[in-house]
Amino acid sequence: MNSDWKECVLSDIYEFTSGLSKNSKEFGFGSPFLSFKTVFNNYFIPSKLNELVNTTQTEQEKCSIKKGDVFLTRTSETMNELGMSCVSLKDYPHATFNGFTKRLRPKKTGIIYPLFAGYYFRSGFFRNAINSMAIMTTRASLNNEILSKLPILLPSYETQEKIGEILFNIDKKIKTNEKINKNLEDIGQAIFRHWFVHFEFPDEEGQPYKSSCGRMVDAELGEIPVGWEVGKIKDLVIRSTDGLNPSNFPDKNFKHYSIPSYDSGKNPVTEVGSLINSQKFVVKNNSILVSKLNPDIPRIWAVKSEVEVDSVCSTEFQVLIPKNEIYSFVYYLFLSNHVKKTMIAQVTGTSKSHQRIRPEDMLNIEIVVPPMNIITKFDKIFNYSLTFSNKNLAQNQYLSNIRDSLIPKLMSGEIDISNVKI
Repeated sequence: MNSDWKECVLSDIYEFTSGLSKNSKEFGFGSPFLSFKTVFNNYFIPSKLNELVNTTQTEQEKCSIKKGDVFLTRTSETMNELGMSCVSLKDYPHATFNGFTKRLRPKKTGIIYPLFAGYYFRSGFFRNAINSMAIMTTRASLNNEILSKLPILLPSYETQEKIGEILFNIDKKIKTNEKINKNLEDIGQAIFRHWFVHFEFPDEEGQPYKSSCGRMVDAELGEIPVGWEVGKIKDLVIRSTDGLNPSNFPDKNFKHYSIPSYDSGKNPVTEVGSLINSQKFVVKNNSILVSKLNPDIPRIWAVKSEVEVDSVCSTEFQVLIPKNEIYSFVYYLFLSNHVKKTMIAQVTGTSKSHQRIRPEDMLNIEIVVPPMNIITKFDKIFNYSLTFSNKNLAQNQYLSNIRDSLIPKLMSGEIDISNVKI
């Protein structure tokens, strides 16, 4: 640790306050509210708080949220989930925070930089300190006495600013990539609806074809343009296979696709074990992974880049290989309302966690199939889009790995950044 780093305890820097406790009937209307879930899932409070609670002016003053405030989850089922932090980067007028968190408000300005605090309180140093001092009865918990004794290491304010800006800029790039991917996805879905739901697709000369002006014929799924037909999803794929049961993975570090990696917006884990012998379960480039679990939350994964080594996916997904030149069409087809609603109607299982669609039911969903020249035209537009999105995902995974490796080195003073200019 560099000589300019000083160790103190939280009570030297912060005042501790408990959050708001209200009846469930008071939620859903009123003023902005910082929930336990928001604190748990974010390093920094989102720019807008979407949850609401009915509060008085006195409650808003007592449980206010101001720039530099740190919020820690004070109770949890397990020790690992205790003391998760979230830092405020601005004032939130009229907002309050929940009673299952503690607010740490700086006693003075200029002591701890908010961006630095956001990463420090999520670092292994602070997390380990919490685990060593927290109380575990039926639930893990933190109280003011414990908080007041927790140690914290602080470099100079200038160094804090540099550390915070370095890490925050990495996260800002990750969020930019995520926003780009979301915009590309929204554009793809919008054009898919125009072409293949409302039949406003370009004709041979590139002019938009309006269903109200063109010739339509009756079909099993309603009126469709002349030359179109009703088929099934299985007509569009070359091969469909189940994923591999995770218990059969060669080792825990095997590169694989799973629901958690999808939900976190990450590529497959990057550490690779020995390759699996059976090629049946290997995910190749230009595959589409469709989740069989809880179809009301569609999870569709486009594999549009050559992986370093072949990967497998878990049984949570069905692996589809579309026919040539219809890849993007099949991808956006699974995001369409028609396919989503049909999959929901065909789920089996009673409880939410066990609801799934059988692969044969998925493949037999009836769809409207356009002529190949229209599908090909759509594919040429959006194949690049899906490839670009995958590159952004890969870059985000790379940046996340850099950030995660930098945090312990920066927070311990192992890396000297005194001469770094931000």
